[in-house]
Amino acid sequence: DRLGNVFLSLNRMEEAAPLLEEALALRLEHCEKVSPDVAVSMQSLASLAGSSGRGSEALELFKKSLAMHRVTVDSDDPRLANILLNLGAHRLLMGVETKKAQQDLLECLEIRQANYPEDSVEVATVMLVLAVSYLDRGDVVTGFPLLEKAAATVDKLQGENGFSDVIAVFSSAILMDKLKATDKARELYQQMENKSRSLLGKDHPVVAFGQHQFALFLSRNGERQLAIEKLEEVLRVYRESFGVNNPNVARRLNDLARAQRDVGDTDAAKESMYKAQRIFGQVEENYGKATYRANVLHHSISLHILSALEFNSGNKEKGLELICNAGKLLVKN
Repeated sequence: DRLGNVFLSLNRMEEAAPLLEEALALRLEHCEKVSPDVAVSMQSLASLAGSSGRGSEALELFKKSLAMHRVTVDSDDPRLANILLNLGAHRLLMGVETKKAQQDLLECLEIRQANYPEDSVEVATVMLVLAVSYLDRGDVVTGFPLLEKAAATVDKLQGENGFSDVIAVFSSAILMDKLKATDKARELYQQMENKSRSLLGKDHPVVAFGQHQFALFLSRNGERQLAIEKLEEVLRVYRESFGVNNPNVARRLNDLARAQRDVGDTDAAKESMYKAQRIFGQVEENYGKATYRANVLHHSISLHILSALEFNSGNKEKGLELICNAGKLLVKN
């Protein structure tokens, strides 16, 4: 199991799979069928399935592992916290059952706070994932305090203030934006991007999250070409981090298409929207019905955008067909 997880961390799935499957078979042979050891193997196989793009299979394995942990370990056992963190993060990644994901993470946080110091990396990790889940849905009031605490812990452990500086600048940028102090907000968003890239590197998903917020700000304030460049960079990181068919990629393609449309690049906007359509069309098959339902509104929005683009290009019948399909999606789901 440990060797399989090493290969899994290196993204060497073909070598990880037989080792993790053998570990589960050995544990089923030599341990109780319902035991923490079997639950750990299920958790490893769930991680493998998730990393291989089999989101629905991963979700079911994580759920089975959690159920087995609940009946075989104490309610404050760190092993229970580990599976809750993995399950919550996976739900968020799939864009499904957000409230359940946050419940998983809050329970995980409570267990880790009972087992580890408040300023430990174990506690900070959960706070960071929870914070991103709130911020991604616009809940700044809940998300930022968690993010600030996590950042302070990371900086304390590393002996520097880099992460806290990033969060402080990010929160100030959002505040200035809300106060309509556009020039100051832009300056702060740029500082946030520079600091986060310097601290975490240009390929980190947290950096891409910040860039996405910066890009939306730029697009709202007329700098759409620069917004397009940043959204394309966000998409590159999301594809590398989450997979090319992840629904989060399709949602960012919606943002990119809007910006492309607003600068008059209809062909590029249509191309982005048809890419989004292909991803949304595969979500139910790749991630399951629940994940698709969680993304159906975004699918419908992409059809609305594409419909308007086709109408404006003179393809009225195609535009009408797309807008009708958007309505049918919402009624069906």
